[in-house]
Amino acid sequence: MTAIVGAGNRSVVYSKYALQHPDRMRIVAVADPDDVRRRGFAQRFEIPAKHCFGSADELTIYR
Repeated sequence: MTAIVGAGNRSVVYSKYALQHPDRMRIVAVADPDDVRRRGFAQRFEIPAKHCFGSADELTIYR
C-alpha cells in the first residue's frame, strides 16, 4: 500500500504502522499547511521536497 498523509495528529497513527510494516505501507508524500510539521515529517520519512505540499489542493494537482 502506498500512502499519502498530512503531518498532523492522524499521521502519528499511520506513521507508526508504516514504520512497523514497511512491506505493507510506504509514505511517499506529505501535505500540511504547517511548514515546520511538514518539513519534520518529510525528514523522518525521507520524502523528497518535490513530494511535500502546503495543502491537499496542491497535492491533487501534482503530476
